[in-house]
Amino acid sequence: MTTIYFVRHAQSNYDNHVKQTRERSVKGLQNRTLVTEYLSTKEINVVLSSMYKRAVDTVMPFAERQQLPVEITEKINPVLCS
Repeated sequence: MTTIYFVRHAQSNYDNHVKQTRERSVKGLQNRTLVTEYLSTKEINVVLSSMYKRAVDTVMPFAERQQLPVEITEKINPVLCS
């Protein structure tokens, strides 16, 4: 059985008005730690992300901890995931 975990990017820094390069806020940096801790208890083999910086940066610490690449895909609709 395949299980899919959807993770919304951590809170954004809305001072940056460019959606593609918007980074996370201070709270978002803290939230990604929670995401990493939660996902670390799961059996995950693949990490996918939209191309948005804040999305990649949210899952990157988890991926690095698990020694998994973050696969960027355009099949994830950034309108629904951002």
